[in-house]
Amino acid sequence: MNHTRPINQWHSVYGITDSELHGAEQKVLEHYGDIIDAPRPHDPSRSRATRQQRAAQFSPFAALTGFEEEIAEEERQTESWVEPGEEQSEMLNRKFSYIDAHTKEHPLVTAVYFEMDEKKSGGSYHTVHGAVKAVDMIAGTLILTDRTTIPIPYLWDLQVEGCDE
Repeated sequence: MNHTRPINQWHSVYGITDSELHGAEQKVLEHYGDIIDAPRPHDPSRSRATRQQRAAQFSPFAALTGFEEEIAEEERQTESWVEPGEEQSEMLNRKFSYIDAHTKEHPLVTAVYFEMDEKKSGGSYHTVHGAVKAVDMIAGTLILTDRTTIPIPYLWDLQVEGCDE
């Protein structure tokens, strides 16, 4: 059967007719027919690769480096900072007065504070427990003996052992 028009996409790309395609198959068989069904040569001094090793050669590579990290970052949730109310601010001030008066005794505190996220808007709340080393009013931080630094403006809650409030 001789078609002069292309019968599939491969034909249309290269402009090969059906008869030319069959002629090409014949030429391939004429030139390489003696080796087409021959066993694959193997060098006995080399071990054959396992299926996993051979498959690894053709496994997909990370064409978009960092793409998975970007997706994970996008999925990560952040919270919004909620300003403490007037009552809560007064309570925090009273507790800071107590801490200031007892700093040399290193009172134990449990603090809940907000930390701004470096990559996204918002941040997250953290709870820490430890002994107070100092209150740095210039830097606006509460410093614990384990060197944890808590930003006073972002302090949400503060529990102080020995403080009645």
